[in-house]
Amino acid sequence: MPTAAMADARRHRSLFALIPAIHQRTVANHGMIQCYLMVLPMISDGTPVIVGADRGLAAVMERVKQVAAADAPVLILGETGAGKEVVARAIHTASRRARGPFHRVNCGAIPSELIDSELFGHEKGAFTGATERRHGWFERADGGSLLLDEVGELPLAAQVRLLRVLQDGRFERVGGQRHGTVDVRIIAATHRDLPTMVADKTFREDLWYRLAVFPIRLPTLRERREDIPALARHLAAKACGRYGTPTLAPSEADVALLSAYDWPGERPRDGRRHGTAPSSSATAGASRSPRRSASWRRSPLPDRGGRS
Repeated sequence: MPTAAMADARRHRSLFALIPAIHQRTVANHGMIQCYLMVLPMISDGTPVIVGADRGLAAVMERVKQVAAADAPVLILGETGAGKEVVARAIHTASRRARGPFHRVNCGAIPSELIDSELFGHEKGAFTGATERRHGWFERADGGSLLLDEVGELPLAAQVRLLRVLQDGRFERVGGQRHGTVDVRIIAATHRDLPTMVADKTFREDLWYRLAVFPIRLPTLRERREDIPALARHLAAKACGRYGTPTLAPSEADVALLSAYDWPGERPRDGRRHGTAPSSSATAGASRSPRRSASWRRSPLPDRGGRS
């Protein structure tokens, strides 16, 4: 006899199979698109839920709806932790490339000497240790979307080669003698002030214009405090599931405390980890007793004077 879990799994697979048809019929309808963006992450494995899509992020989701059907590059601007990857995935999910791959590359985490190999790949024997041909991130994202996170950290030499891919889709592997072509939608994201970097000659002006075809600025959590209650409940439930503790929501006092906090560095997830240790007494909302609520409030939230 099938279990409830098996029945849920079948239902989720059936719903996921219907998404392309639903998307084709409702692409011009804002209300349905917003619903589509909110439902898909909950039934597609591994995709984050967009909390605040109908409140503090309503203007952002309107921009997502506008650009999703196009294939233009998108530049997402916002502080670290503001949710740039979540919005990038929403754009990909609502686009015609939804069935294609979505890859994220942290440009700031790649050593400068490996940038070309990571982005564009290399041929066998191109350098010491290159024992076989390797496809770069652009080839792996062919037919889909590539999120270039922290694009402001790219060195100038890599910016030149990125510009060429944006212009005509052509690239060359390290050590290669032939050009390849890819069909990739570029979504770039950064917390840096790119116009100032352009003025300082640390970011190419022509690349800036190519990337900033459709900019989307994400508000900070401080600017959308109305989303904090829903975000707190969502993160608490997610953390309880991760640690195997009973699902318990934050109390009104907990939410009031979170709403009053300034959130420097945009890291509500860190607060979730500090407040949801495996001990039930440390879980946000685990008890209504003053002692336990007080112990949770004393969790080491990021210092106001710096970034987490």
